[in-house]
Amino acid sequence: TIDMVKTLNDMNITPIFFVKNSPSSLLINSNEKLKKDFNSDIHWASVTLESGEFSEWFKYTDQDNPKFSKVFCYYKPYSGFSPQRIELHPYTFINNKPRMNKLLDCISYLMIAQGDKSNPQIRPIAIAERYARLTKKYININKLIKSSGLVPTMNEERGFN
Repeated sequence: TIDMVKTLNDMNITPIFFVKNSPSSLLINSNEKLKKDFNSDIHWASVTLESGEFSEWFKYTDQDNPKFSKVFCYYKPYSGFSPQRIELHPYTFINNKPRMNKLLDCISYLMIAQGDKSNPQIRPIAIAERYARLTKKYININKLIKSSGLVPTMNEERGFN
């Protein structure tokens, strides 16, 4: 993924990652008071952010491999719904800092344009999910895999898939 991020940046494409329902506690583990008051970063963002609000940006530096570091913020699109984490590689963040507010406005617009408050996410992801679900209705994936000659894993054979 890190190689892909670099390639996309070199092509003037801004890779942005959206994380829903994450049990992450990077933020609260870095602050003793937050650690006492909240169960997870999503819990913190749910309580702290107002509807339509983005948090400040935070930077996580991976101690084992700094290439895996990230810059992230939280966005709460609607009241009563779980916030989402928005992640960028630090290189992407630095290169896009002058237009970061425009990117966040675009993210907010794509969330509202998606139109489904029961499943808040940006429109391109919602469309991809719908397409994938419809495709699964018309294509028997298991039959296709078996006819391709691929060998199932032991868990698939036992029915744990």
